Amino acid sequence: MNRIARSSLIVAAIVATFGIVASVQALDQGTTRQDRPFVSGGVSIEEVEMLESRRLDYQLWLVTVDQVSGAWLAGAQAVIRDAQGETVLDTQLDGPYLFVSLLPGRYAIDVTLEGKTVHRSLVVKGPALHQVLTRFDTGVAVSPEMPAHSPANVSTLEPGLADPVK
Repeated sequence: MNRIARSSLIVAAIVATFGIVASVQALDQGTTRQDRPFVSGGVSIEEVEMLESRRLDYQLWLVTVDQVSGAWLAGAQAVIRDAQGETVLDTQLDGPYLFVSLLPGRYAIDVTLEGKTVHRSLVVKGPALHQVLTRFDTGVAVSPEMPAHSPANVSTLEPGLADPVK
């Protein structure tokens, strides 16, 4: 292999490695005050597919969307409190998705975006996953990059309720 080809290969490997690392860093991962895992993200098809493939590891699947277009929204602030009012998780979403593993119990969920807050409640009885869809009137159009994954096609939830997901 000549010197130029080898240099090009090294540069390509570095760029590929950086791309993988950057993709992984786009996810926000951590643990709640209950010492349970959470992850937020979903800014690319790869992240969406990875997160959705692991969805059954969690009890809460929170999605933030535009009320009219169904476009996914990032940057919302999510606060989850237990039945005693103690904050379990307070985090800014790195994408439209937030997955949280929760202990059995009652939870209040407040999601704030652009000064508007959506309130939801959730009862966790076991390992079942519940999806909570939060809608905000932002005027954002649907992203042409992910039309097949649009939460606009997800079943509509009544305010304050969460749907079990299979």
